[in-house]
Amino acid sequence: MIEALERLAKEPAESSATASRKIWTDEEFMALPDDGNCYEVVDGKLIALGSASARHGYYVSLIHILLGAYVRSQKIGFTFDSDTSFKMKSGNRRSPDCSFFSKERLRSLGGIPKGYIEGSPDLVVEVLSEVNTVGEIHNKIVEYFEKWIPPCLAYSSRRKVCFGLPSA
Repeated sequence: MIEALERLAKEPAESSATASRKIWTDEEFMALPDDGNCYEVVDGKLIALGSASARHGYYVSLIHILLGAYVRSQKIGFTFDSDTSFKMKSGNRRSPDCSFFSKERLRSLGGIPKGYIEGSPDLVVEVLSEVNTVGEIHNKIVEYFEKWIPPCLAYSSRRKVCFGLPSA
């Protein structure tokens, strides 16, 4: 698989606006190397999300602790970290910092799958880092709302809390 990724990196970029994008199969995506990176597929491109700052990790951990404790105490579903991939309606694979899936929705999918989860989570939390752009976060929020109407929370220590809600 590493050789395939190196080959893809060496291929020249397609200049045509109508060039077809790569369609990642589930097997290809799940076979990506365990190299410490979290990956997303956006518009056919493999995006390595890299590592985050200590502050980012702290806020994500805090949210997981609080949300996870509540979800477990109420027995209403499951929380997932950014290692979990969700296959969006567009075919993109997204990995939010923290997410929640209700028991009912997971039951309708046959339980927690071995690979990615089909569709948007019921709750998405994205902790914004210094390198995130408004456009990037906007595109993620729009995509999370494509199939379902989940609540979405984007948190920034600099910008305080920003809620993403679907437009009517």
